[in-house]
Parts: sequence; structure tokens; C-alpha cells
Amino acid sequence: MPGRRFPAAARWVTIMTASAMTASANEKTRLKELRKYRGTLEKRNQRFSELCRLVCETLDVPTAAITLLDGGTSWLVAHHGSYSRELPRAESLSAHVVDQGTTVCVPDVTALPDKRHSRAMTSCGIRSYVAVPLTVRPGVHIGTFYVSCATARQFDGRDIKIVESLGGIASSLMTMSRLKQQNATALSKMKALVSRLKAQQATLRRNSRMFRQVSHLAGIGGWEVDIASNRTFWSDEVYKIHEIDPGIEFDLSTAINFYPDEARATVLNLVNRAIAIGQPYEFELPFVTAMGNRRLVRSMGEAEYENGQVVRLFGTFQDITEQRAAEKRALQSQKMDAVGQLTGGIAHDFNNILAVIIGNLQICLKTEASHDMERERVAAALAAARRAAKITNRLLLFSRNRDAASEAIDPTTVIEDIKDMLREACGAKMRLVVRSDADRWAILSDASQLETALLNLVINARDASDGTGVIVISVEKFRTATEIDFFPARLDAGDYVKISVSDWGSGIPKAILEKVTEPFFTTKDAGKGTGLGLSMVQEFVTRSRGAMHVGSQEGVGTTMSLYLPRLQQTAINIAAASQFVSGRILVVDDDHDVRTLAVSMLERLGHSCASVADAHAALEFLQASHDVAIMFSDVRMPGGMNGLQLVQEARLMRSDLKVILTSGHVGDMKIMQQIKASRFAFLPKPYDEDELGGMIQSILRDARSAA
Repeated sequence: MPGRRFPAAARWVTIMTASAMTASANEKTRLKELRKYRGTLEKRNQRFSELCRLVCETLDVPTAAITLLDGGTSWLVAHHGSYSRELPRAESLSAHVVDQGTTVCVPDVTALPDKRHSRAMTSCGIRSYVAVPLTVRPGVHIGTFYVSCATARQFDGRDIKIVESLGGIASSLMTMSRLKQQNATALSKMKALVSRLKAQQATLRRNSRMFRQVSHLAGIGGWEVDIASNRTFWSDEVYKIHEIDPGIEFDLSTAINFYPDEARATVLNLVNRAIAIGQPYEFELPFVTAMGNRRLVRSMGEAEYENGQVVRLFGTFQDITEQRAAEKRALQSQKMDAVGQLTGGIAHDFNNILAVIIGNLQICLKTEASHDMERERVAAALAAARRAAKITNRLLLFSRNRDAASEAIDPTTVIEDIKDMLREACGAKMRLVVRSDADRWAILSDASQLETALLNLVINARDASDGTGVIVISVEKFRTATEIDFFPARLDAGDYVKISVSDWGSGIPKAILEKVTEPFFTTKDAGKGTGLGLSMVQEFVTRSRGAMHVGSQEGVGTTMSLYLPRLQQTAINIAAASQFVSGRILVVDDDHDVRTLAVSMLERLGHSCASVADAHAALEFLQASHDVAIMFSDVRMPGGMNGLQLVQEARLMRSDLKVILTSGHVGDMKIMQQIKASRFAFLPKPYDEDELGGMIQSILRDARSAA
């Protein structure tokens, strides 16, 4: 209060009592609190300096200071006027004030009973002072705000009130500074947290984009079912497979209704078991989209538990229609390869035998016989052998080494040429109808293979109709601007000639519809079918870069359609008769009979010949003889070197050597591709004398023209 005086002795008693409490139990708490503030106040704060200046000017005192009391010493926060050195805690003004915890007013330190404190204050230039503790929380004081004079002075109540008020402001400023620092730290942490959250959100968005891309590329979507609400949650890919706009919600029963009747019971059973006992499941079943498209889907589901109860199901959903179709095509291709290897090996040996038979029969036919009857028998045997060769060549379609496309043909003309044979195949109680467009397209194919394919289709149609009714063969133009899937091949966009054979027979059961073109698959009784007819047709069409489609309905009938690429431009080359050219020919073949026959044919044609049994002997002969114009070699030979390898070695010795390769069956598609890529002349077995002679003359004529 103004004018109030505090007796020196009374105040000193208070100081002495406070000094005795240095080891207070609150010291530990005080020091802990001090550490929180010290970091805030280590930097000079202009506001504290202003408080010191303000109190000096208001009370007309020379010195004011703010100090914090540590465990051993006090340290300066701010001051105005002269500031003396720090004293040990026992002699420090701040220690007495902090320990007392209340305002201390000393008009004259020399009058104090404690002479030690009196001498310490006098040595610091302090004769009188007023000090208040800096309180940061009730009962916790961390420092002192004081004013001092170098002379004795009586401070009245107003003076003490001003010091106490400004001390309270100093305490508040400390608290505000700490809160500001805490806020800054919290803000910094918050900014760091926000930054991390933004980074996590960016990563989440990036991962989400990547997941959507991967999901789209893989065609796999995710789904979830909440058991309590019966609601489903789908990813975008699941909506896409269902052909539904994203965002539309379904309950579980509605989602299951997308499965057809034959699959719905299976799905319900698996889902119910998952809900009841948490059993995971996986299935592949037919599925009908919202647009009515039938697909094949694969779904996996698992249960999620809470408190021992299944609360939701989650899993994946994938359209595997294309994948399974591709697998079927691959399996079909593997089956055809296996059959091809089998038939190719048989055909190779059979063609060697036929080559000997045909060649010798042809020679016999050209040689004068004693009786016409003998000539007729030889001619009949020769015709039979050539028919056998055609059958062998058809079997070679399975070996994938004989190109089905060989000449420009009109399918309608081919049908007309064999119409009588097709009518006989239909039987007496069936009628054959042929329909064709007036403006017809040509195809690049093999007429005999097309004939065989049509005959197989007509026979199948007859058997499906029990030999009665009508079989219709139609030839029409077919254009498609987009790619179309047919079993088991894929039809590219373009122009095609569509050849269909239709019947109104019993039809093909849906369960076996996709199997009818598999090798050895047949529904006919034992002895009435081999199961190779439709598979041979399929192979012929595939090698012609076309497709085959089987459409059937039980009790209604079947239509089997062949889609063969249109020949856009047909170039007809008419070879002029050439003058006979001779040259020495080296025959290389491991089969003695075939080799002997080839030499006999060539010598009859006027050529000089030599023959060897394998590739190594051929290389030795070429090294010793330099007059060989053509090497006529089999492709498949024992001894570790085939005909193609022989040619490559021989060309290193004789770069001008002309080559003709022959084989009943090469057996390796890569070798056949290399033969075609190298443009080597190739004569398939069995061949006759005229074919061999024509090939030789073509090679020698080209050689002479190049020279």
C-alpha cells in the first residue's frame, strides 16, 4: 500500500527463515520446471529489458534485473543499469527470494543481522533492494525480478506494488514465451505431420493408380461384403466385368443373381459356408453380365473376423474367358503337334516306299511291255500309288511342315468338280444342294486338301442326319472389320470366303461341342469313325490362316463353316518351254532304294550322276570332284548332319553349287522355315520322273541365265 514501511528486522527474519529451507522438497520440482523455461529464455528478450528499464524510470532506481536460479547459481535474463557479478547460491539475492517465495524489501543491507549476506550485497554495489519471485505455477518459483540502489532507501507500499506488478508481468511473459515456443514446436510438428500425411496421401494415390493399372492389365478386381448390412463394395474392375457403371450398390443376393441357374447354387453354398464357418473358397463358373454377355469368371473369397464372428467377406474377381480360350487353343495346338509327330514319322517312311513304287512303276509304264494287259495293270498300280501319296500328304498337314496354301483356286469350281463324289458320299436318301455367289472370290490353297475337307464335312453331316434329309453346301463372301474369336482359332479382320456345310440332323450336345475337332475324338460307334476327320479339316483351315466355326443346336442341326482368306491378287505365271540343259548331279540319300531310283530317273533323263549315302560322304565327294552342277539331297539323314547342314557346309566349299532338297517329312518346322528363307528348291516325296526332271531343268536354266 502507498506509504507503507517494512521494518528491516522483520523482513530479515523472513529472509533467515527462507534460507533455512534451501533443501526444500519442492526444489526438485522447481528445477524440473526451470528446465522447461530455460531453453525459451536463453535468447535475450527485448520485452524483459523494457520491463527493467520501465521499473528503473518509474521508481527512480539505478538498477533492475531478471534472473533465474539454477541448482548452484543464478543467471541473468535481462537487466537495466549496472549489473554485478553472480554470487554463489548461499549468498545470492535470488536464492533468498526464491526460497522464501514472497516479496523481500531491504532498505539497508548493512542493518541486516546476517553480516555474510550484508557483505555480499555491499560487494556487489547493492545497499537496498526490493525483489519478487517469478512464479510460473502455484508454489513453484524459478527466478527473481528486483530493483536495487547503491544507497540506503526506504521503499513505500506503492514502490513494492509496482515491483510486484511488473514481476507478475515478467512471469506472464515467461509463460507466454514458453507457450509460444511450445506452439512453435507444436506447429513445426504439425507441419511435419501434415507433410508426412501429404506424402502418405501422394503415395496412397500413386499406389492406388498403380493398383488400378495393374488391376486393369491383369483384369482382376476386388470386392467386399459387409455381413451386417448385406451390402457389397466393388472395385472399378469388378464393375467393368459386370458391365455396370461404377457406384451402383447391390446387396449380396442381387450380386449372386448374375450367375446363371446352373452355377448359382454352387456360389450360394460356398458363400454361406464362408459366412457360417469362415471357410475360404475359390471357383471358376459361368457368369452373365448386365448386358447379357456370357463369360467365365474366377472368384476367391475369405472371411474377416471380429470378436470371433465373421463380419465381412472379401476377395478377388476375374474374367478368365480369354485366358481359358487361349489355353484351349494352346492345348489344341499341343495335341496337333503330338499327332503331327506321329503321322510325320510314319509319312516319312511311307513316302520313301511310295517314291520307289511310283518311280519304278513309271519307268515300267514308259518301257515297252509285251502285252497291253500288263501296261494296264502297271498304270492301275501307279494310279493307286499316287492316291496313296495324296493320302500321305494329307496326313502331313498334322506335321506342320507342308504349307496348305499352294495355288489360286475357286472353291465353287472345286465343289463342282467333286459334286458327283459328294453326292455318292451323301447316300441315296439324301439330297445335296450347292449355293454360291455369282461374283466369287479366289483363295490361295490346295485343291486336294479342300476336297478332302469338304468330303469329311459332308460325311459327318450325313451321319448326323441318319442318311436322310438335305445337306447344303454354301459359298459366300464374308467381310469383318474387327477380330472375331472362333473355336479353336482366331479370325483376324479382313476378307474371307466362307464355305459352310449345313444339315438338319440331331445336332451336337453342348457339353462336347468344343471337343469335336480334337484328334481321335468321335461319338460314332467302334469301327465307324477314327476321330481324325474334323481335326484334319481344322488343321487344314488353320494352316490356311483361316478359322473353323461349329454351330449346332440339339434337335435342330449343325453348320460347320470354313473361313479361308481371300486371295487379293492372283498372278498367273506361264513358264515357256526351255531348252534341255545337262549337268552332273550328286544324289545324297540314306535309303538305298530311293537313291538307286533317283539315279535311274536322272540317267534316263540324260544326266550324269553320282550317289552317296550320307552327308559326310557327300562333302568328301565334292572336295574331290569339281564338276557337280547340282546336289540333290534328302533332308532327314542319320550321322549327325541333316541335308540343310550339308548344304551350308557344301556352300563353303562351292559357293556356286546349286541345291535341291527333298523329303517325305522334314520333321522340324524350324528347318522347313530355314529352307524357305534360304530359297532352296524343295521337292516333296514321293516324286515321279517328270517332276524331278522339271525341277532339275528349272535349276540349271536359272543357273545358265544368271551366267
